[in-house]
Amino acid sequence: MADMERALAGMDEESRRTVLRELVRMQLDLQELGRAGALLTDMAFLGAKCRAGLLYELLAEFARADALGAPGIGPWRRFLDEQSHVLGVGPHLFAQQAVNRPRGDPVGRTAQRLQIDEPYLELLNKEPADDSPLAPVRTLYDYGSLTTGVGITPDGRTAVSVDLTHRLRVWDLETGRCVRRLGQPYATAVALSADGLRIVAAGMHDLELWDLRTGVPETLSPTQHSQVIRAVAMTPDGRRAVSGGDETVVLWDLERRCPHAVFGGHGDEVLAVAITDDGRLAVSASKDRTVRLWDVPNRRCARVLEGHDGAVYGLAMTGDGRLIVSGAEDRLVKVWEEGEWRADLPGHADSVDALGMSADGSCCVSGSSDGEVRFWDVPSRSCRAAVRGHAFALSAVAVTPDGRRALTGAWDGKVKLWDLGDLDGLPASTAHTPAADAVHEAVLAPSGRRAVVGDSAGRLHLWDVGTARRVGSFGVRGSEVHGVAFAPDERHVFSGHGDGTVRRCALITGATTVLGRHDDAVRALAVSPDGPTVLSGSDDKSIRLWDPARGECVGVMKGHEEPVVAVVARPGLVVSAESSRIRHWDPGRRVCRHVTSLPDGPQDSLMALALSPSGRILAAAGLAGLVWLWDTESKELVGVLSPVRPAMMVHKLAFTRTGLLVTAGADNYLRVWDVPEQRNIASFPTAGNVHAMDVGDDVMICGDSLGGIFLLRFRPGAARSPGSSAGAWPTGRAPTRQASRPPGA
Repeated sequence: MADMERALAGMDEESRRTVLRELVRMQLDLQELGRAGALLTDMAFLGAKCRAGLLYELLAEFARADALGAPGIGPWRRFLDEQSHVLGVGPHLFAQQAVNRPRGDPVGRTAQRLQIDEPYLELLNKEPADDSPLAPVRTLYDYGSLTTGVGITPDGRTAVSVDLTHRLRVWDLETGRCVRRLGQPYATAVALSADGLRIVAAGMHDLELWDLRTGVPETLSPTQHSQVIRAVAMTPDGRRAVSGGDETVVLWDLERRCPHAVFGGHGDEVLAVAITDDGRLAVSASKDRTVRLWDVPNRRCARVLEGHDGAVYGLAMTGDGRLIVSGAEDRLVKVWEEGEWRADLPGHADSVDALGMSADGSCCVSGSSDGEVRFWDVPSRSCRAAVRGHAFALSAVAVTPDGRRALTGAWDGKVKLWDLGDLDGLPASTAHTPAADAVHEAVLAPSGRRAVVGDSAGRLHLWDVGTARRVGSFGVRGSEVHGVAFAPDERHVFSGHGDGTVRRCALITGATTVLGRHDDAVRALAVSPDGPTVLSGSDDKSIRLWDPARGECVGVMKGHEEPVVAVVARPGLVVSAESSRIRHWDPGRRVCRHVTSLPDGPQDSLMALALSPSGRILAAAGLAGLVWLWDTESKELVGVLSPVRPAMMVHKLAFTRTGLLVTAGADNYLRVWDVPEQRNIASFPTAGNVHAMDVGDDVMICGDSLGGIFLLRFRPGAARSPGSSAGAWPTGRAPTRQASRPPGA
């Protein structure tokens, strides 16, 4: 590793890039598999190749080397496959992601020997390497939003997806690269021919037929649909398609680019469709709780399948039409054979929104509104695995005809590729595996020894920071947690909830007491050192003050015209925010001293506040992802930091004791900023939106919408001193009004 690093460092840029681009390929061409394997397990070489923008070429080389039998490369290939969506946009995160591999992983052990020059975030609560037997092979993410449809070719090498940002994306599944972006926004469904050359994409009110050889679409008209087209399916030969929307099912002759038949009969909106390989049988599912089978040659409804107790969102069918599976609002997957009900597959805890099935009907994949993905063995009626696959509701599933690979798409904007061969050897499971509740709040104790996390189910979880392990859970499942704060004695925590209550929990016994109630949901909680006093901000537009010792409300601060979304405090100062205004309060007199409005310009809605350790700088952020910086003495706006990913909301803000700013947001990253230098200097990716975050003297904690909890330590890197220049600001140089975007993530 050191030899390779020195060799690359001694080359000029052109020679270095040539070596990185060509060396592995040449060794594979010469069948020098041992040497190729040595390069593909050399951290210095892999990191340099990623930084050179050659990640996808590297992934293709891994696939080729694996097929040829290069030794010892499996763990490194898995690492790059799993991290391709991160490293594709942030190649500088290679060393950090390697260091943060699960305990016992060979890549992580090797990475521990690296000297990392740039700042990074070290994960402290790593799980054992074998704790997640089933995980996606790779995640496809192009910073789109709200994935609405997916398709996969029979060989499992190419995929298409549509979402509400771009109409159509084409993916190389061997590398995870998005190879084409086509069309306009607002796509709702997609279907793909077996050869991967013909695609039908549904827009809000139109259908387009794409020939990928030319990249030119043709609009299919008239659509015969009067409302949004919800679903589309196509025969493998690409000659016929079926679309569903309003209460209508339309069969299309794609050779003639016109409707072939229009079927009516559903009593409500059509949500899903499927068609047999020969195009003679079409199937539709509807909000009217039925599944209808359509005899295409005779243009009639052949059968109505009833039995679901709710809207039917998901539908899949074998190529010969013998077997059908349907999924509905009633949380059931139903199996139908030859038009007759055969079985219910229970287990989902929420609505079944998407389904896919292999050509022979042996394998079925279902996705739910809670983000859970279930893998079914249909003949035995058993669930082979259940995982929390996405941060939000599933919207689409596709399975290759041989049942070896599956794609899932969801409202989190991500598409995930699953190797169904990984199910072999797993014990069958028919019981529901509860998904982890989304993490809404996290707070570190003043001593830094403990942390408490609050979730969407209303529970509090106590963590020992020293051992990086959860040591207890408290509270009663119910109203979600929107604010958590430690009492000064660290023996109690206070929490604010969606039902308007403010509660006190004793950490030793777990006993919970309701101190009082707002007239609406509590959105923010803070502890003021003046008193001390607990402050709660609510949708009822008020801030209540609570005496932690007496456990009662001792005052109310009114003046907000909109719901209070954030509250922060320092000695002699309380600052709170509503969507477009920030109020500075005198906590002793309980009066508002100053109101700051967001400046004219980009529309934003505030979500988070943070005060620097001295209280001199106030940071505010919200839906647009901008971070606004004010001087609390002059009340002047002194800077605006631009988001790394535009239009990705910031949920939380915090300053470290050295003056670094930490942001947590909807782009699925925790980010550390050097404010004077206007740079995002470290980033930690998570699987879901980062809703919760707090920082201490030595560690940070964050939690995401998938229930992930991460204890992190900021490492300044070998080339950077532990202190930040941020500590000198604002008395030193202030940032300019607009921050430059850092490279990569």
